[in-house]
Amino acid sequence: MTWNAKAQDADSTTTFIYLESNLKESLVFADSVYLGRASQFGFNVPNHAKEIKLVPPDIGSWSIAPVKKPLIHSASDTVNLVMDFPFYYKIESIPYDVSIFLEQPEERKLLGTTPLLYTSEEPLKGMLLLAQDGYESIRLTPGEDIWNQHLVELNEQVNEGVISEKYWTPEKSSKRWLDYTAAGVALVGGILAINYKTKANRRFNQYRVSGDPALRSGFEEYDRYAAISLGAMQAGIGVLAIRLVIK
Repeated sequence: MTWNAKAQDADSTTTFIYLESNLKESLVFADSVYLGRASQFGFNVPNHAKEIKLVPPDIGSWSIAPVKKPLIHSASDTVNLVMDFPFYYKIESIPYDVSIFLEQPEERKLLGTTPLLYTSEEPLKGMLLLAQDGYESIRLTPGEDIWNQHLVELNEQVNEGVISEKYWTPEKSSKRWLDYTAAGVALVGGILAINYKTKANRRFNQYRVSGDPALRSGFEEYDRYAAISLGAMQAGIGVLAIRLVIK
């Protein structure tokens, strides 16, 4: 949607906006009217417009909220705007509730636990440390994109020289029920993950068009449910794989 000729005739006075953003591909709107991409830098906007809004271009990064600024018209008919997106870090893990630390030369800072969506005005510097008792820790490079996503699996710690009884004690009863349970968890988890992700995408499309902040919590909640369901599916598949190896 662009400004039509009739609207321009009704209000021929415009303001020229020079726009800078750290996401050049973002979509630029004046109120609800699409102007173009941020990479164009310059836009002529009718003086009745009240707000400039930048929307991420990729539906794959729909957790990124639009950036908005009120449009204050200048007597010089030129307005300079700098509209930068914060940097997002989405971190998921198997198992869940893994502690995430930002390690830098001068300090170690706890960011939260998985699953985590963390925002920062600047790209994170240093390393991300994922740690939980009983598991081997993992370090990651945070990334410097607007949208950074990490999905990791921590391995259980093994004490060298200690042989667990489960490796030599004869199995007294069938564990076939475990196979059925793991398969069921994997199947149900996969179905739920697809269902929640579909709902999240549908809600995001509504949010992307309207910009209504009330819709954001809905699709973020569906996204968390989808991540949990995906983790359950992967856990079920992992149990089946282990059972095949040790049989």
